[in-house]
Amino acid sequence: MNIKNMKHGCCSHSTYKKKILLAVLVAGAVSSIIFSCAGTIPSPTEIDIRRMKLRWPDTRKQDLDDGRIFYINRCSGCHSLHSPEHYTEQQWKKIFPGMAVRAHLLENESKSIFRYLLTFAKDSSYTMK
Repeated sequence: MNIKNMKHGCCSHSTYKKKILLAVLVAGAVSSIIFSCAGTIPSPTEIDIRRMKLRWPDTRKQDLDDGRIFYINRCSGCHSLHSPEHYTEQQWKKIFPGMAVRAHLLENESKSIFRYLLTFAKDSSYTMK
C-alpha cells in the first residue's frame, strides 16, 4: 500500500499532515503571544507586599503571585493583557467587576487578581513611609 494513498478518516495523508502542521503552528503562535504578554506583567516584590499590607494587612506574597498568574491565565483567554500600570485604581475599580463576572472567576481568583491590579495601578496610593 502506498502511503500517499493512505486515508486518515476523511483526509489523505498529505492533508492530514497539513492539518497537524497548522495546529502546531497555531498553538505555537498562541503560546508565544501569552508568554510575551506575561513578560510585561510585573511580578510582585517584597516591597510591594509590605506596601500592600498597609491596605490589606492579611496580604501575602503568594496572594499577589497568585493574582498575577490568575490574571495572565484567566484574562488572556478573552483579550490581550494590559499592564496594570496602564490604568488608575479608579479605572480598575470600574473595569474589573464586569470582567470578573464575564470570566466566571471564582471568589479567590477575583480577590487575588483585583489586589494584584491595584498593587500595580498607575496611581497606587499606598507607598512606604
